[in-house]
Amino acid sequence: MADLHQLYKDDFVAWTRDQAEAIRALSPDDLPAAAARGLDLDNLAEEIESLGDSRYDALSSQMRRIIHHLLKLEFSPAEPPRNAWRRSIREARIAAHDILDRNPILRREVATIAADQCRGAVKLALGDLEDHGELDKAVAGKIRARTFDLDVEILSDWMPARRTVG
Repeated sequence: MADLHQLYKDDFVAWTRDQAEAIRALSPDDLPAAAARGLDLDNLAEEIESLGDSRYDALSSQMRRIIHHLLKLEFSPAEPPRNAWRRSIREARIAAHDILDRNPILRREVATIAADQCRGAVKLALGDLEDHGELDKAVAGKIRARTFDLDVEILSDWMPARRTVG
């Protein structure tokens, strides 16, 4: 029991996955006692698991925000919003590191999360640049082709200095 309590404290997502799996693995002999106590085991397992999924979703959202604003910093010629984009990136990085520190199991998934969120971030950046008249075919192509190094460009303090296209 102490191990589960420690897992809850050290890695909430791992704990939710473990607990949902344990509920689903109850033997048929255990089910009447659970039902007699009014436990809806199927939905209880699903809800516990969804608590951990919310941390995954929060990390995904921060990764998308980081990539979205990195793209705008790199490809937008606009000056005034640059400081706001940098601040947003710094805040998102802090939030992402907090989530990863509290849920180490997500470190195994962070590269996949970043790759998945890159598609949405590209769409957001393309839309923002188009809305402001800053998008042409060359810029759009470079944004779509842009990849990021997870440790160097997404999760570190790195920032693009200026727009890279003319």
